[in-house]
Amino acid sequence: MNDEDGKTGTLRFVLPGHAVDLDIAIHSGKLFWELWEFVNNELRSKLKHGHPFKNADEALEWCRQELVDLIEESGLGHLY
Repeated sequence: MNDEDGKTGTLRFVLPGHAVDLDIAIHSGKLFWELWEFVNNELRSKLKHGHPFKNADEALEWCRQELVDLIEESGLGHLY
């Protein structure tokens, strides 16, 4: 199989043994773009315009919770 840019492929998963890998493959594109948006918008905005955090621990806890929410919203929350 070939297309104009030469970037095609077929992924095969033996189920049920590789069900987790299949879920990751299905949802990884959405997760990538949500993570990119988080880094490019949320984190960049806080760096540029300031933030409400009193210390690094508060900032890290906020960041952790935001990333957990992104993972859950992407459909991969059941994997952790």
